[in-house]
Amino acid sequence: MEKALGQAGYGWIRFSLNKDGTEIIASAPLGKSLEECVTAINESFRLGNEILSQILTDNMTDLEKIQAAYRYITENVTYDFRYYTDHSNMPYESMVALGALQDNLAICGGYAQSFEALLDMLQIENYTVSGKSHRENHMWNYVVLDGKGYYCDPTADHGGRNNYFMLSEKEITANRGYSWDSSFLKKISEK
Repeated sequence: MEKALGQAGYGWIRFSLNKDGTEIIASAPLGKSLEECVTAINESFRLGNEILSQILTDNMTDLEKIQAAYRYITENVTYDFRYYTDHSNMPYESMVALGALQDNLAICGGYAQSFEALLDMLQIENYTVSGKSHRENHMWNYVVLDGKGYYCDPTADHGGRNNYFMLSEKEITANRGYSWDSSFLKKISEK
């Protein structure tokens, strides 16, 4: 249940269960209020809708929509290297969709959550994945298309590449250094 709750809140609001598991608790990060977090999420969706209106056409298939959203993120968002060089001065927005969609600047969480938000707006089933890539904490996406799950890593493809788009579990783990709890994703995407 905790892993499922981790899929909500777009990195702004953390949901957890109380001690006896009877109540869901919402909390905000870094001393922000829940109202500020909701405002940031709404702004991300407003920006996302503007982006989608520019990159989509009426006759696109779901795969073409996914490709267009992925291409937008990988071509327009720059990695915020302050994560490694000046972490204390990196804004929280770089860790979530708002940094990617508003400032075109993000770390892996911002890349993954902005792609997630765009796909959510398109009503395409998708989830963020938290795990490790080359032994470092990392976040990427799991997209369900025509009943089959695929992995996408827009952070790895920043700069407009397309090497980590719609990969099978076997493809993303083969020589790519990814590790995560894939059984959880299979459970929540199989209905």
